[in-house]
Amino acid sequence: MKRFYLILAMLILLTVLLAVLALKSGAVQVSWSEVAGVFTGDDNGKTLLLREIRLPRLLLALLAGSALGIAGAVLQQVLHNDLAAPEIMGISAGAGTAGVVWLLYCGASLQYLGFASFAGALLAAAAVYLLLQCLLPQRVIYQPNAPRSQLVENGQDIRAKLCAAAESTQDPQVRQSIYRIDDAARGLLAWGEAHPHEKDRLGRFVRFYLPTALKLAEEHCRMEKQSSKGRNILQAMEKSAEMLAQMGAAFEKLQDDLFLPRAMDITAEITAIKALLQASRLIDKD
Repeated sequence: MKRFYLILAMLILLTVLLAVLALKSGAVQVSWSEVAGVFTGDDNGKTLLLREIRLPRLLLALLAGSALGIAGAVLQQVLHNDLAAPEIMGISAGAGTAGVVWLLYCGASLQYLGFASFAGALLAAAAVYLLLQCLLPQRVIYQPNAPRSQLVENGQDIRAKLCAAAESTQDPQVRQSIYRIDDAARGLLAWGEAHPHEKDRLGRFVRFYLPTALKLAEEHCRMEKQSSKGRNILQAMEKSAEMLAQMGAAFEKLQDDLFLPRAMDITAEITAIKALLQASRLIDKD
């Protein structure tokens, strides 16, 4: 948590520095004292340029960037998918389509073009949300009121299917990767049971990452059972096996990151006790 606040403070400081630099930069040269005059109220030859042109442009850029960042974060949280983006989910296409339709049928009212595009984006987002809620209600859509026990139960069901896939595969490396994913999933589910306040992080893992690993494992097993395998199938099997190995390593890293603070505390205590014993000459120094 301390690292998060440190990074946040550094980003805020960097934003302020870049904002001041943006006020100074431009076709017209401005000194640092003239930039400072914008905030102190001093009038100088460049006050009109800074206050009426550059400062509003800077504030608008900050607001637009913040709005885009918040919109992306909300979209990823609602869909519970870190890869969700407006251009991927069709929201940008919906806005563009609505804008084109407005220009074709209401071309004279250009002042409302932005509102039409915004309405198209909202309709596209709602359509995607409803479609995913119907097709994949447990996997993609964020359900804040889902009980933690249900998440753990769903995770255990997926683990059982992963073990079945590991038993059916004929590739020992794929079997090892699947068992590696299962071991990491067992630890993450146990961590989720012990930390009920972290239900959101557990939900993301159970609804998205773990089902994706299961789908890859099952598809790999289906391709293995085919009697005739062409080049495309062999390449797909190779890529799925590689991805399963990478997901196993990623799940283990995720598990290590969850227990990292506790491990660091234990390491610090061991170091302190060791130093104390060495100072008391109860153990030999390294």
